Amino acid sequence: MKRIVLAIVLLANLFIAGPPPSHSAGFANCVRITNAEIEKKFSDLVYTLTLEDICDLGIRNYSLTLKSNRLSVSDVYQSSVIIYRYGTEVSFSLSKYSPGTYSPSLEISSNKDFERRTVLLPRFTIDSPVDCLQVTQSGLDYAQSSYTVTLKNVCDSLNSYSFQNVEVELQGNGLYGRYINSQKLYSLSDFGTTIDFNMYGLESGTYFPTLRLKDLRNGDIGELDLSSFTIRSTLPQATSKSNEFSKKLCVSGKSYMRECFTYPEFSYSICSSSPSGKVQYQSGGKWLFGWNFKGEKNLERCDSAYPYLISISGTSKSTLNMRLQFNKFQNNAIFYSNFKVTVA
Repeated sequence: MKRIVLAIVLLANLFIAGPPPSHSAGFANCVRITNAEIEKKFSDLVYTLTLEDICDLGIRNYSLTLKSNRLSVSDVYQSSVIIYRYGTEVSFSLSKYSPGTYSPSLEISSNKDFERRTVLLPRFTIDSPVDCLQVTQSGLDYAQSSYTVTLKNVCDSLNSYSFQNVEVELQGNGLYGRYINSQKLYSLSDFGTTIDFNMYGLESGTYFPTLRLKDLRNGDIGELDLSSFTIRSTLPQATSKSNEFSKKLCVSGKSYMRECFTYPEFSYSICSSSPSGKVQYQSGGKWLFGWNFKGEKNLERCDSAYPYLISISGTSKSTLNMRLQFNKFQNNAIFYSNFKVTVA
């Protein structure tokens, strides 16, 4: 888990300690915010607040609502939150927030007296994905008749799935109308993701390509310079075997954003409350055994409620319905995590 401390000037009276309010003032006034920051959790960008109960009048439940200053962004709600004297961390998903600067507020409601109070929160900015891409390597692969580009995320405020709506297009004189000259990123590895553009049949000459970026969600556009290259003789035409090179294997699930890999390999990672189980795949309406898996506790990438990081990898030449069957563990019964592997 990476934490990004907000670069802001805190509101003057937001975090300053004061005398505990009287009971007649309402329990919502017993909540004090001591810290606010953006965090990158395993598959989400969240706004995390540390809250304290300064009245110390017993355990109480609160309902908390993160409100945006933009009408286009829906409220994020947390119910039945117990706030302790020594502090409670509460995280709000920012998955519905598009790039831009926000001045949010927190509505606090006590489930005991139903009093409400709204507190202004520190302003924060979510970077645009097209402004956070950097080319770390580019060039022509003569052996594969392809042009490869490696892209890296250089913004701490974005996670790998923030780029799922970004389309990249290879442009340049003589490069338009290739077999595959535009692709969606879907996700971006922290170590860099390599994209391949087929150059089959490209005639001899010197080329000066650029990479055009477009965020299909908000319309932001950008452009990156790439390495030039020279071809002295026309590259071979595509064959049925070389067409395999352009395939992708994509993984998706109910609570898992679509992620694509170089065919025929794939991987699938989630956080779980149970550390082990079996990988299964569907065939003819039946679920068949694939292999056993065992995860590891990883509180850097997973929440304490789901502390085990489960990562599996495999290969497939066709579309498959798959699932993880988790073993009984402590108070957890057997449960499943379904996902689909699709050839694209």
